[in-house]
Amino acid sequence: AEIIAPVLIGENVRIGAQARIGPLAIIGHDAEVSANVSISQSVVWPQAKVDQNANRLVITGQSQIEVPQTEDPTAAPRTVSETKA
Repeated sequence: AEIIAPVLIGENVRIGAQARIGPLAIIGHDAEVSANVSISQSVVWPQAKVDQNANRLVITGQSQIEVPQTEDPTAAPRTVSETKA
């Protein structure tokens, strides 16, 4: 895996082969990042699994929330996918 600072990686995180983490990424405790996945400018909550590239997302395990890139501080994030229970 390639780690590009600044990043914060929690305890017991599993990172697959040839994954790329950073810059500006936070990976919560017990999360899993699959092989060949790139994560930047994103937050992965504890125990979430990431199996696709993430850029400007918050990944909760239940959904992925896109963080808008805008000068408008009132712009709301939007859910881009949800996991069906």
